[in-house]
Amino acid sequence: MDVAADTLSDDVETLKAMLLAERAKLAAVEEIEAQLLAQIEENKVLQAERIRLGDAVETLTAQNERYEHIIAQLGLSVISAPKVTLRKHIFFN
Repeated sequence: MDVAADTLSDDVETLKAMLLAERAKLAAVEEIEAQLLAQIEENKVLQAERIRLGDAVETLTAQNERYEHIIAQLGLSVISAPKVTLRKHIFFN
């Protein structure tokens, strides 16, 4: 409240109203500040979660690459293995 002392009213009721209006503004600013601080804390939590998930993605990507390599090796083994003929067995009672 930037008001020079000589511009203030001498009326007590007017001064009370001005004081209440300033208190209401202050309460609104404090509420916004609290919301912003809560948002900052939530952002910190989300950032930590993003980092954790990024690490999980890296781990899973490495596992996936290993599995793809194993599958490729198994595929080569199957192709180079001799063919096996399966016989059908029919049983009669």
